Amino acid sequence: MKIELTLRRDILSPSLRRLAKGVGGAGGKTRLHKAMGEVVVQTAKSAFNDPSERARAWRRLADGRPARLRRNNHLARSPRVFSANAREVKVGSNLPYAAVHQLGGKKKPIPARPYFPFWRRKPTARVRRRTDKALRRMIEDLR
Repeated sequence: MKIELTLRRDILSPSLRRLAKGVGGAGGKTRLHKAMGEVVVQTAKSAFNDPSERARAWRRLADGRPARLRRNNHLARSPRVFSANAREVKVGSNLPYAAVHQLGGKKKPIPARPYFPFWRRKPTARVRRRTDKALRRMIEDLR
């Protein structure tokens, strides 16, 4: 089972959007989207070790211990870029339980412990700044 997180929102700043228009057609935009996806994936992976990288604090376990989500490290290693093209980038995890940890569970009440840098379908300010910075560097390199 593959879990994908899809945002239908353009998170590029207006000034960055103007710069991106001059970047090598579809191939350039695909590279930009891939770079954005890589920033999101790296942020998601680092959230397992660094609580400041999380979209919101993880609720503690029922016994009061901090949640780690690291029984075997599979979830921590699973975020990846699935695809990128000139219109979008898809990031996610291929683990069947990934969505439950990101979004929470309804059948079995499991609190959301988001590791991808999104909360309520919006990217965190930190990942927006990082993608903006990475894209500016990439656009300047492409020019």
